[in-house]
Amino acid sequence: RSIMGVSVPVVQSHATHNDVISRGYGFAGTSANLDIAAKEFEESIKIIIELGEIEKTIIMLAKEIETTKRRVNALEHVMIPRINNTISFIEMRLEEMERESFVQLKVIKRNIDSRE
Repeated sequence: RSIMGVSVPVVQSHATHNDVISRGYGFAGTSANLDIAAKEFEESIKIIIELGEIEKTIIMLAKEIETTKRRVNALEHVMIPRINNTISFIEMRLEEMERESFVQLKVIKRNIDSRE
């Protein structure tokens, strides 16, 4: 099973409901309270297995959230500012090159005009 892209465990219980005979005791030597306790114990085992699955799922999702948080922080505080600085540098350099080209064209035009 996958939740938000994280593979989480699915635990299947093979516990079955046992009757009085398969539990290993008889009617004569025990009270009805033992039957009730055994039945509730079997139900508790099923619930414990489900809780274990849920707990492991929560732990795995929390771990993945922490990893994602670290990645987001790295992007916000390292990568994006670095890329913005690079963009600013490239824009500045392009503007500088454009001004240099403009000045060179002016000089060339002036030289051509002075020759005529």
